[in-house]
Amino acid sequence: MDHPLLKEGRVIHKTSYRIKDGNRFFLDGTMEIDVLSRGRVVEIKKSSRHILSARKQLLFELYYLKHMKGVEREGEIIIPDERKSILVRLTEKEERQIAREIEEVIEVVTESTPPPANRHKYCHSCSYYFFCFGEEE
Repeated sequence: MDHPLLKEGRVIHKTSYRIKDGNRFFLDGTMEIDVLSRGRVVEIKKSSRHILSARKQLLFELYYLKHMKGVEREGEIIIPDERKSILVRLTEKEERQIAREIEEVIEVVTESTPPPANRHKYCHSCSYYFFCFGEEE
């Protein structure tokens, strides 16, 4: 899938950190880490509009590194156009929350039929729209 927002994100990554396609960092061939810089996992975003979801994404990456790879790191969200940098640390409370959310995802994907998709105001601009609503538009 090559959604326009994903393409735009790749351009931001390349121009902000001069990342080459061959230098992407994948964990276990499935999860892509934007950048490892100064010992931190860095998540690069276009804007701070969806900062809470960006933070959640980064916290999951930190959780995965800690629990699946035995590597503890801090994270950082960078928004180049806004010249913002936000430090993110995985706390015990957040670890418990992520573990609960992982359990909820496992419950959903092991059901014989998926739950009905719920539309939100941001669905139309989501690069993963297809996963919830298929070909409809």
